[in-house]
Amino acid sequence: MKTPRIGVVGLALVLGGCASLPDTSKTDPACSRGCTGTYSQCISGFHAFPLQNQWECSQVMQSCINTCPVPGAPVTGTVASPLGQKLIDLDALHKAGLITDQEYAAKRKQILDSM
Repeated sequence: MKTPRIGVVGLALVLGGCASLPDTSKTDPACSRGCTGTYSQCISGFHAFPLQNQWECSQVMQSCINTCPVPGAPVTGTVASPLGQKLIDLDALHKAGLITDQEYAAKRKQILDSM
């Protein structure tokens, strides 16, 4: 019996595409590490739909990377403080549907209270 090549190749392409992470080589290393940590927290644990979760976490990481400064680039605005970055990351997780409204509100309050 002949194995359908297109099905196997197609599956490999789909799964390979799901595993890609945003490029962090052109951003501030400290900021990139923070984004990678956020991704690790997002992806950990059990998920009923792991490929969808991986895609959503990649989107959250891309949002985080987009806020990172690029070394050597002129500064055009303010760089988020560590607390500001936590709020940005938290907002991205909430918008991606990875945390509930209650979890979002509680963590946001915790971050703001730590100021």
